[in-house]
Amino acid sequence: PTDLTADLPQHLIELAIERTPLGRMGSPEDMAAAVAYLASDEAGFVTGQVLAV
Repeated sequence: PTDLTADLPQHLIELAIERTPLGRMGSPEDMAAAVAYLASDEAGFVTGQVLAV
């Protein structure tokens, strides 16, 4: 768990996981990878998008 999810009741965490296509909670590493991509030259043509991580 992260600071954001540490105080959530377990049933809410399980509900979120059930509704997530990958079947797991995102990690800080998942977020870091998205940020690294958006900051890279590979994302040079990405504009005005909402990236759900």
